[in-house]
Amino acid sequence: PLLASFAEALGFIVDKYNIRNYKIRDFTFNQFVYIVLLMTPFLFLFFNVSSNAIDGKYLLLFAGLIIASLLANIFFVFGFKHEKLSEVCPVRMLTPLLTVLFAAVLFESERDPVIFTAAIVAAATLFLSHLRKDYLYFNKYLGAVLLSDFFVAMEFIISKLLLDVYSPFTLYFLRCVFLGLLLYAI
Repeated sequence: PLLASFAEALGFIVDKYNIRNYKIRDFTFNQFVYIVLLMTPFLFLFFNVSSNAIDGKYLLLFAGLIIASLLANIFFVFGFKHEKLSEVCPVRMLTPLLTVLFAAVLFESERDPVIFTAAIVAAATLFLSHLRKDYLYFNKYLGAVLLSDFFVAMEFIISKLLLDVYSPFTLYFLRCVFLGLLLYAI
């Protein structure tokens, strides 16, 4: 967890520096191209798709995953480009909270009262941290990051369902390929 946190923080800093030089669509497209290029050499080791992946249910879920991911990335990069990193990170911390809440609503196996209570306390803390001088401080850029959190949480929930027919590596690879192609076409 410590290494992942460090890598994510470093990624935010590098992205914040680089985003100033690109349009939002180009910046996001470039990220997916790099990810696909890095993952391609490992395809023969980790690529695994069940034959059930072509069922209508899973195709619709995959399409939903791509749409949720596309919206999450566009909203996040829009907010991230125009807002301070110190403002974006606390709002970005809502993603796990939203994921826990959506999972509790959609999956009976995910309904743990202790985790649900902790998620509500975390949400209240985050909400209260953005109160300034008797008003709520959320501009359109932080609102975009918040919308991004919503779509990332939906993406995680859909991914959980798709892991029945895709390996995690394959799902992430295909997600990046389709997102890259979609962003290129836009």
